Amino acid sequence: MKCRVKSIYGEGGGPTCCVLELESTGGSMRVLLDCGWTSSFQLASLKSLQEVLPSISLVLISSGDLNHIGALPFAVSHGLSRTAGIYATFPAAKLGQMALYDAFLSKEDEGGIDGLFT
Repeated sequence: MKCRVKSIYGEGGGPTCCVLELESTGGSMRVLLDCGWTSSFQLASLKSLQEVLPSISLVLISSGDLNHIGALPFAVSHGLSRTAGIYATFPAAKLGQMALYDAFLSKEDEGGIDGLFT
């Protein structure tokens, strides 16, 4: 079995996003390891993520903060397959849900949510 990790962004700190490529004689699989974003929500920073989304088989979220889960709504609405499973521990999922909700409310208060996830 071959295993490769490709960094999409986040090598120098900040939001993180990697693709784990697994290949065996039975086939291959691409796993998205985290899909972080910053609270500034700059769409241009997600171009490289959007390019890999159609080939992703599943998503693994390691932590519930924006640096690890912030771009998940973007991924789901911009090319992630409907059959791709999204996995996280229960605490990471609940913390992530609250972090995304809080970020949404903060951005909505600023008046800058229009078209962000559509």
